[in-house]
Amino acid sequence: MNRTNRYTATNLGSLLKAQGRHQRWLANQLDISDSLMSKVILGQRTIDEALAKRVATLLGVDLFFVFELHQRSELDTPMEQLAS
Repeated sequence: MNRTNRYTATNLGSLLKAQGRHQRWLANQLDISDSLMSKVILGQRTIDEALAKRVATLLGVDLFFVFELHQRSELDTPMEQLAS
């Protein structure tokens, strides 16, 4: 099983607001859809390390100020649940 790290946004919405930026701006900078960006900000979707680092760089903050790290296995649905 691939155990790549995944990141959940914890302060992204607040940080964007504090910097006077909008999620559409960030989505455009990252070349992702507004819908995906919204889900990331709401904590409904995780992102990989490379994208999380790009977000932190664009916003000029430390990665862990914006995201919480998870091991991929914590977020995976067990195969037996997928089969049912």
